[in-house]
Amino acid sequence: MHKNRKRDWYHAAWMHPAREPVHGLTFERGSRLHELSAQQTRRTNNWAIGFYNRVGATAFAKVWKDRTQPTTAGFSFPEGTVSAKLLFTDATDEEAPYLKGNNLTWEADIRGNGQPVALRLLQVDVAIKHKPGNGLNGWVFGTFYFDGRLGHAHYWNNLVPAGLEWGTSPDFTRADFAQGKRPPQSWVNPVADAQFATRAPDGKLGYLGRMNGPVDDPRSSCLACHSRAMDMAGGADPPLFATFAASRIRQVAVAPNQTYETVLAAGPVNEEEVGFFFRNLAPGESFDGTHQSLDYSLQLMKGVEFWGAWVKEQTATPALMRRRNAGTTRGN
Repeated sequence: MHKNRKRDWYHAAWMHPAREPVHGLTFERGSRLHELSAQQTRRTNNWAIGFYNRVGATAFAKVWKDRTQPTTAGFSFPEGTVSAKLLFTDATDEEAPYLKGNNLTWEADIRGNGQPVALRLLQVDVAIKHKPGNGLNGWVFGTFYFDGRLGHAHYWNNLVPAGLEWGTSPDFTRADFAQGKRPPQSWVNPVADAQFATRAPDGKLGYLGRMNGPVDDPRSSCLACHSRAMDMAGGADPPLFATFAASRIRQVAVAPNQTYETVLAAGPVNEEEVGFFFRNLAPGESFDGTHQSLDYSLQLMKGVEFWGAWVKEQTATPALMRRRNAGTTRGN
């Protein structure tokens, strides 16, 4: 995209508190045991950078028009918005053999010590907003992963489609999955499905075969994860998934790592509670029904959060200085 001479691409505002200084990467979810391959025995580190096209950037411009106060009321992206994200990993050749070959490598200061670390491209996400209809909100998410075994000279040509998701398949249950059915509102490349079959808890990229990338949490899906994007007004981020009691999925410790059970635990699944995390939200509909929807943009969500934290810190500093100065005066 940096070589594109016809269209402009923009970063999400106020992500700088979380960016490393060389490329502006931000920390992503780490890959748990065996999520990248059967040979992976540690949690690998993943870093990413995202872009929006000019259409999508206009929505950010409206939010940050008043630089002293972001405005998120009624937020939505216009049709034609395109978002792309490059995800890099520090996984080795042994942990992810398919990363070898003509790959894109960036040196990034992910440890904050001035000593760059080599990261290689693992995943590329693309999201497009079009006209909503038929119970869908208009977002379509696609994911690609790098496979150097294809042998192409340019790294872009070594990207393999992992799948496509245009809805969260809200009525798809554990019983459906057990019968061999697959989520109707997504497509997963059989090649990717086979390559990442070691992922817990169900051997699929996303929950019960929903579309996801290799970096993403296998308990969710692309659309389901991003549906949680809201202006939390200083509150805690919403959960990603249902409780173990509802889903029968739990984490287990495998030193020095942590992963999910490799087999879905027996017992009744509370499909109503699990289904809450896989709803096709209507345009403008809030995930929790309370906070302002940010139309599937987790980057905007974090940017507003970082801005709020900065304001809180700035307003607390003068009071802290007054208390310190008062104490100094009394000491004299």
